Amino acid sequence: ETEIIEEEDWANSWKRFYKPFRLGCFVIKPSWEPYSAEEDEKIIELDPGMAFGTGQHATTALCLGAVEDYVRPGDTVIDAGTGSGILTLAAHLIGATEIHAFDCDTVAVKTANQNFEAHGMDVRAERAFDAGHISVQADVVLANIIASVILYMADSLAEKTKPGGVLAASGIIMSRDREVFEALTARGFEMLEKRTQKEWVCYIMKKKLSQGALNDDR
Repeated sequence: ETEIIEEEDWANSWKRFYKPFRLGCFVIKPSWEPYSAEEDEKIIELDPGMAFGTGQHATTALCLGAVEDYVRPGDTVIDAGTGSGILTLAAHLIGATEIHAFDCDTVAVKTANQNFEAHGMDVRAERAFDAGHISVQADVVLANIIASVILYMADSLAEKTKPGGVLAASGIIMSRDREVFEALTARGFEMLEKRTQKEWVCYIMKKKLSQGALNDDR
């Protein structure tokens, strides 16, 4: 069977289905949608473009919950696989003062930087395949990617997490969660929480303290 379909701007027509919605303390508001914020809401104004990270996927929702619960004002944060930049925007709204975002995809890097600029942030996403290029250790590392990439990045994620710092590793399909857990514990992490939504897992893990390090009781 054949059917004639009216020509449409498919690159933009999806936007009419993307409306503001709340996740925890955050409201994800498409840049083209009006919204009146309540007093307790933190507004993430976002144009995801072609990058991953609208907030509607379970893995992003799990990571946004980790941002709300574990990022503190003044923290240094690494956003590995930033996509649209949504987790960096959330950490900024919580009060993180130094954020390093990167992605291997050039479209994601461009999209994230456009969203950072729209929020007036002094953050620039970089194109990179792991966290090795970052010169500091972070209080919180966010890795909302997929299991295979978390395994690939495991060494650099561990290296760039402060002793006593937190790693939120999301995007893990349940069939591979044990594999990721074992890889991260082998690199000095211990589990704080295992959060699940649908078939997805987010491990929130704490890097064990090195000898003489002070405990950061998050």
